[in-house]
Amino acid sequence: MNLYGFVGNNGLNNWDILGLSPMEKARQRRKALRDFANSEEHTHRNRNNRIPLNEPRLEPDGKYRDGLGNEWVKDNLTPHHGKDVGNSTYRGTGDNAGSEAVYTKDGKVIDKGEHMGTFNKHNPYGDNGKLDLTDIDDLANHYKEDVLPHKINPNYVGGLSDVYDDRPEGSSCQS
Repeated sequence: MNLYGFVGNNGLNNWDILGLSPMEKARQRRKALRDFANSEEHTHRNRNNRIPLNEPRLEPDGKYRDGLGNEWVKDNLTPHHGKDVGNSTYRGTGDNAGSEAVYTKDGKVIDKGEHMGTFNKHNPYGDNGKLDLTDIDDLANHYKEDVLPHKINPNYVGGLSDVYDDRPEGSSCQS
């Protein structure tokens, strides 16, 4: 019995989660995904990324906030932003939902290069900052429009994020 026949024996490059599509439709979806991964919409997605200059701090209530009080969720699940070298990833909530900020171990924001955060069209954490594993459609769309294009083409244009100064008036800044 061939369990991968519905994806042309290539489960990595052909995907048909329910196994209902003919091969030509699967090829068309794969081409559309590759085209999107190489489009300006994908490579310039950080035009929508709004991140604080300084790493959000853990507050006594157990939540992470930037210097302006905006809440961020620390993402301990994302390894591709350099977690192995001590980087920390945060996902925005509320007005910053979809934004993703990455900081070095000494708290400097990363807005260029392989470890920079990228804006997510479909935020798996939602507006309230809680990971919602029950919203299957949103998780599927996040995987299809944010994760898969990143795996195909992780080359984003750097320096597009709106890095805002979140310091309270009169405080020192990161160097």
